Amino acid sequence: MDFAYIAAQTFGDRALENELLTLFLAQARGLVAALPDRDARGRGDATHLLKGSARAVGATRVADAAEAYETAAPAEGATARAILADLVCALDDAEVAIRARLSRDPHAA
Repeated sequence: MDFAYIAAQTFGDRALENELLTLFLAQARGLVAALPDRDARGRGDATHLLKGSARAVGATRVADAAEAYETAAPAEGATARAILADLVCALDDAEVAIRARLSRDPHAA
C-alpha cells in the first residue's frame, strides 16, 4: 500500500482517506467474491473496475494483479485461476495494511 499516494490524493484529509480506504475494501471484496460467477466479459469488466479503484487508493499490488487477471480471465483455465489466487492474496495483504492503519488513526470511522 502506498499511503503517501492516497494522502496526496486526499490533500492530507485523514477522514476522507479513511473513508475511501474503507469503501475500497468493501467494493474490492465484493468484486473479487463475484468473479467466479461471472462470464468472461463480466470478469473483465469487474477486474477493470477493481484495477482503477486500487490505483486510486494506492493499492498498486492489487491493481497490478487485477490487470493481470483482466488479461487472463477470458482464457479461464489454470493460469487464470493462479492469477486470481495472486489477486486474492494481494487484496488480503492490502486489507491487513489498511486495517492496521485505520486502527492506529483517531480519525478512523
